[in-house]
Amino acid sequence: MKNNPTQLWLLKIQADAKILFDEFSDTNKRTTFHQLKQLLESSTPYHLPFVLKLKEMRFEGVRRFRVGDYRVMFVLEIKEIVSQGHLYKGTLHIISITNRKESYQK
Repeated sequence: MKNNPTQLWLLKIQADAKILFDEFSDTNKRTTFHQLKQLLESSTPYHLPFVLKLKEMRFEGVRRFRVGDYRVMFVLEIKEIVSQGHLYKGTLHIISITNRKESYQK
């Protein structure tokens, strides 16, 4: 009998975000994993208390959460998807991880 994952969302991480995540301290990695677990298991990730909506129009649909001096930005793609035999509500895309000083520049 196959165990079904508890997460409701499939996680996808941009390559640039993964590179920075790999450089995180152990503490920041643990915090990130804990927050990602909450996001992936929530039926409404945008409503979790640590998730903030970005106000600028260029960030339409993007949310973020804080890990130390870093900002993890993500979007939800709400469309059912089957992966490895499990049905997900959609995909949670980690689009960037940046230092807070550089997060909103461009």
